[in-house]
Amino acid sequence: IIIDLSEFKLDIALLRKSNGAGLYLTSDLPLAMEKFKKCNADESIVITGTEQNFYFKQLYKVLELMGFDKKLTHIGYGLVNLKEGKMSSRLGNVILYEDLYVEVYEKLKAESVQRHPEWSEKKINSNIKILAMAALKFDMQKHEAAKNITFDAKEATSFEGFSGLYVLYAVARINSILNQAKKSKAKVNYNLLDKPEEKHLLLFLAKYEEVVKSALANYNPSEITRYSFDLAQAFNDFYNKHSILKAESADLMAARLQLASAAKNVLENSLGLLTIGVVEEM
Repeated sequence: IIIDLSEFKLDIALLRKSNGAGLYLTSDLPLAMEKFKKCNADESIVITGTEQNFYFKQLYKVLELMGFDKKLTHIGYGLVNLKEGKMSSRLGNVILYEDLYVEVYEKLKAESVQRHPEWSEKKINSNIKILAMAALKFDMQKHEAAKNITFDAKEATSFEGFSGLYVLYAVARINSILNQAKKSKAKVNYNLLDKPEEKHLLLFLAKYEEVVKSALANYNPSEITRYSFDLAQAFNDFYNKHSILKAESADLMAARLQLASAAKNVLENSLGLLTIGVVEEM
């Protein structure tokens, strides 16, 4: 049983073989409908490798011709390669997720032990679980969907450059500043934030809603990763040039603390959209 989609430049779709055996299309047609019945969803989003792009165009066209009017979206992702080259099961250089996680976990744990010899084993392990997942998730999501990904464990676990750990370090730095600051109920005078770096940071914070809407509309989490990294950079630039806790006046310190707190909130929110947790200190 075939479906001729040639008039839509989608060739011939095979629905059932001559021996009666079904194919993916045989089950994916009713599955698409069942999802909306059982889940009461507004939209169905399917993520596969880019080699399935043509098949999903066929599937969705058949559903459209059947009169199915629910919102269906397919996102094709590129391959994940190693720095050394393309992975291949034939050559035996395929890396399983578990192996990758262990490699990243052990690397970060060794560095954490070196940085914080005073930390307990329990504290180190709980921190590293979050950091390892942050390194992996951020690195995988910082690429646009259709592009192939070259995963480099060294780059993913770096505390500098375009990495999740760089963003998390900015959050941890702000936590340290806020923890050292004395509580104040004074009304904040935002007019005091008149330095170029302060204005740049404020304007960057204001872009957050726009970036989230764009990322959602384009099904593109890499927009969130880029924004969170750029925001962390903007905060670090401000922090390196202007003292917060040793500001010229108590009012200025209060305003800068509020600015730092706002940056922390937006960074944590943006990481949350990427399903990345944060740590209090690093």
